[in-house]
Amino acid sequence: MKRYQLDITLLDDLVFSQRSATQGNHEALDRIPGTALWGWAAAWLHRHHAGDAQALAHEEGLRFSDARPLSPHGLPTFVVPLSWVYDKGDTEGYFIKNTEGTASKRLHAQKLRNLAHADAKADDFKQAKGLRGGYVSEAGEHVTPDTQYRLRTALQEETGTARAGQLFGYQSLQAGQRFRATMQVAAGVPAAPVEALLRAMAQQVRLGRSRSGEYGRVRVSIQEMPAPVVAPSVRGQRVVVWLLSDALLRDAHGRPCLTPEPTVMGLPGARFVPQHSALRHRRYSAWNAHRNTYATECQVIQAGSVLVFERDRAFTPEELRQLQGGVGVSGAQGLGEVWVNPPLLADVRPVFRQTTMTAPATAATVPVRAPDTPLMKFLQRTPESAVKVDQGALKLAQDWQQKITSHLMAVRRYRGTPEHLPLGPSPSQWGGLASALEACLEPAHYNDKVQSKVLGISASSGPTRSAQGSTGVHRNTQALEGWNVSHSNSEPLGGLMNQLLRKHLDLHMQAGAAAADWRRAVRQAVHACQAIRRADLHWLEALDKVCKKESSES
Repeated sequence: MKRYQLDITLLDDLVFSQRSATQGNHEALDRIPGTALWGWAAAWLHRHHAGDAQALAHEEGLRFSDARPLSPHGLPTFVVPLSWVYDKGDTEGYFIKNTEGTASKRLHAQKLRNLAHADAKADDFKQAKGLRGGYVSEAGEHVTPDTQYRLRTALQEETGTARAGQLFGYQSLQAGQRFRATMQVAAGVPAAPVEALLRAMAQQVRLGRSRSGEYGRVRVSIQEMPAPVVAPSVRGQRVVVWLLSDALLRDAHGRPCLTPEPTVMGLPGARFVPQHSALRHRRYSAWNAHRNTYATECQVIQAGSVLVFERDRAFTPEELRQLQGGVGVSGAQGLGEVWVNPPLLADVRPVFRQTTMTAPATAATVPVRAPDTPLMKFLQRTPESAVKVDQGALKLAQDWQQKITSHLMAVRRYRGTPEHLPLGPSPSQWGGLASALEACLEPAHYNDKVQSKVLGISASSGPTRSAQGSTGVHRNTQALEGWNVSHSNSEPLGGLMNQLLRKHLDLHMQAGAAAADWRRAVRQAVHACQAIRRADLHWLEALDKVCKKESSES
């Protein structure tokens, strides 16, 4: 039997539902279930190696575990055991304090109790409370995967608008996190389809729900695991079983077995010890994409449960090795993974492994090769003149930024506008200015398309002090509010922007100017507006910095 380590990096958010109910808020799993990995592998084998799909995917030729998060230092983690409790009244918490006095992400073994131990007592604490949620490494690092919730709405196919009453939401695992799973290949399985499957999996694959949208992309790094699995330690007449994944147990009649029977666990003559065990249950129906329907509902003992068994004679190493191989059914899909007599549960308090913490592990940067498509070839044929235009646009945008920021700071002080409130044109208004400039095919178009319709100013036939600024123009009441900001008798921001644009374009507006020079100057102005709209120049950050400086000086 071969074993492979699968390190999974999330390129997009991933959605895996805890339950199949459609009412109430959506709750996601905090891990990548082995069912998702098995389902992807089965679908790929049926498409590319249909003759071997039955033996590999449906006769447990391949077995996938759940993918659990890696710790900040790259250590594998396991679901926090439900037998761990802490003192609810302890105000210092159960994390080790850093040198600065703040809580770290390492559990304090002295603040926890393991109720699965024979000598443990819940009354050691004034009020014991179970440690719930998250994952723990053998070094005591506590990890809680990052999730987020996003609202979505269904669309009408005919109009593309939102469909009434179809608002829904997804809770998802956030992109950028790293998870680790294992894949076991049974002895006697043909090597060719397995190697082809590994090559396909090493590329980008999609997992979870809403894969056709913005969710589901992951990158998988595969490494063979030559080291054998460590045999469980023998502890006489007592055995502790820690469920690392959900377990689907069935009795002799095929019914769900939610109270683990020793015979179902492969421990004849043993008895279940409920007072030292801790277990929870959940029910779900997995979605079968091939059949386009839900599978049979599963009632499982939840991951993190701790089961304790005893009997009058000692358990043999062979029995424990067989138990370590997994319990229940659907082991190929990640169910029934256990850790027998784990060191973390060997004492009344957790026993964390002493290890040297190295620098946090970071995912290796994988170079992405551009796709060989006609569009990409066209984009790669960028002339040198376009690069020069972009450099000129950058300098132009920096010059505009200084002058417009100074104007906005004066307006902010005059109006008393707080620092956190936006002032001036929004990103969409900068985009509108860029689009209007692009439509100026010749100098004669500027007054109508840019000066009047966007900046909100027009030539004044007779200058008057109340309606006119220093440029001999007056404000158009239809102008966008972002360009109308001004203070006292100063000209609006649109007038200042008009000055800057005319200064840049003036030489090319004169009679006899070459059309190519006009288009080049317009492109520079367009790119400068787009740079400010995208905040490539850190427009908001610079604005905030200047604002604070002006406030401190005043």
